Amino acid sequence: MRFPAALACLAALIASPATAQQAPAAPTSADNPGDGRIIGGTPVKKGKAPWMVEIFFIDSIPAKILAEDAAEEAAHSAQSDLLKDRPAYDINHECGAVLIARNWVLTAGHCIQDVSQTAPVADLVPMFMKYMRLRLGSLTIKGKSGSVCRPRQVVLADPGAGDIALIRIDQKACTPRPKPGSVAPIRIAGLSSDDLLLTDYSLNTSFTVYGWGMTKPRAINAKSVVTSASPHDVTARYLDPVAPSLQMAGPIFFVPHDRCLATPGYRAIVTDTMVCAGVQNGAMDQCTGDSGGPLVLDNKVGPGAKSVPLLIGLVHGGRGCGLAMTPGVYVYVPRFLDWIETTIGNGDARAGKTLLVQPQRGT
Repeated sequence: MRFPAALACLAALIASPATAQQAPAAPTSADNPGDGRIIGGTPVKKGKAPWMVEIFFIDSIPAKILAEDAAEEAAHSAQSDLLKDRPAYDINHECGAVLIARNWVLTAGHCIQDVSQTAPVADLVPMFMKYMRLRLGSLTIKGKSGSVCRPRQVVLADPGAGDIALIRIDQKACTPRPKPGSVAPIRIAGLSSDDLLLTDYSLNTSFTVYGWGMTKPRAINAKSVVTSASPHDVTARYLDPVAPSLQMAGPIFFVPHDRCLATPGYRAIVTDTMVCAGVQNGAMDQCTGDSGGPLVLDNKVGPGAKSVPLLIGLVHGGRGCGLAMTPGVYVYVPRFLDWIETTIGNGDARAGKTLLVQPQRGT
């Protein structure tokens, strides 16, 4: 997902014609034309990304939430009936997430908060627990694929600290239980002294982003504009549909913090707990529906060493989708290692801190 509508509108208000042309250039080595799709990605092959998780609504979506969706659709396109034409997997999909330990999943904090845009803050976690499920061990979100797990505990970081949340599941209670080898946690960067971290990144440091989000603009007859009384929302064209098969987009390249902040609208949104990445012409990018999904670095240490996927970030958002000189914004996960370890240790007394991710070589 890109920034929630309110933030996207804020970004549009901040950006002016005078500043829009001053967007910073991304590294020239990242100038990859891609294939023209918004995420510019390719389907993930079987056996890859065993740590990928989908967050989705159960079939009985509350009428109140459906009404919110219809209102958002109408505000952007004047056609609320478009919701009726979308497949169930598209309507029900909420976010991506990533397995970081056997019974713990990491995602963006706003994926919890977006369950309802109108509910009181105190109601968000109970609503998430009641209406949301997590899908493990599947590359597709169509039908009844993979293992469906109920959230057992949701822990949101303080909103002022970062856009991140932990969800505890019980794999033994998933339906059906994950098959051996079908799921495996990803290692978070920073658990080894050999891991590349933010201070080691250069303009040539590349990543891959994973998600089921938007891969192309909606149909031209969707009238992708907001009402004339509202600021132009650059995310308007990207409400639907999400991709039924998991996509990976890369290489996308590290954008230094100062360059990212120079992007119009980003100074009000990007914090020091985030990292930015993209390509110069925007051909590869995350988009609506990708929120909470992983930004991964393949870490290779020494000649002949196997590449080890490291979790670097979680999709936070960005201005528009696939726009030139406009990098994607990600939660920088290594910044939260202490919080993750403490939360996991306190969240399940039987498992304790031993649940913190161990290296997953060769995955």
